[in-house]
Amino acid sequence: MLDDPISMVIRDAQAAMLQRNQTASALLRLPAELRSEIYHHVLGFKRIRVVLSKGRAHTFTIKTRCTSTEPLGTWESPQHLLALTGVCRQIQLETSRLIFTLNEFDARHLYRFQDLVTALTPAQLNAITTLRVQVHDVCLEANSNETGPRSYIIRPACRQILHALSGLERVFVQEWTEWRENGYMEEMGLSSQLACKIIKMNARKEDMDLYVEDVSYDDPCENLGVKEESVLIRGGR
Repeated sequence: MLDDPISMVIRDAQAAMLQRNQTASALLRLPAELRSEIYHHVLGFKRIRVVLSKGRAHTFTIKTRCTSTEPLGTWESPQHLLALTGVCRQIQLETSRLIFTLNEFDARHLYRFQDLVTALTPAQLNAITTLRVQVHDVCLEANSNETGPRSYIIRPACRQILHALSGLERVFVQEWTEWRENGYMEEMGLSSQLACKIIKMNARKEDMDLYVEDVSYDDPCENLGVKEESVLIRGGR
């Protein structure tokens, strides 16, 4: 079946625009290897924490990681984080998966992160390689027998996330220092080792790396009062 005239005009216009971008854009005139380095510097090496923005479908608020070792800490603003990806069609194609591949995703708000997983396409989900999750967001108490030992299973939301992230290569399991020091973790029968075991049993990849890290209320990177900006992460559903 032959293309209709309108489709042919649109295709020719897109081809002309691509050619014009390649000759007019200083960025696109650079070698592909150098463009890749620029993309990595602009879009990568951040820790992204996701919460749902009210009233805006498939729009999520992110917080980027703390980069300062000073007592008060400083935050990189995520404002315009995705601006580069919207410059033109070619750059969008070249960078479409990098925001997922190059950054760490923090599932601090587990159910909001679950919303993000539901909104993304399979290709975007497969591009996510690094996840941070807290012990209590992994483990769900399986029995309420106060006289017997506690037992735990994986939280359904965490299971869905692990099953969806088929390209996951590493998971950082976070344990609050204050909870351990005041005996709460021991009282509840929780531990990072238990969470790691549960994650290993439910992950898609057998060779995924697991790490344990302490987090503290005094850590400036965990300060909930940091600046937030809304960015649009487009899903395909």
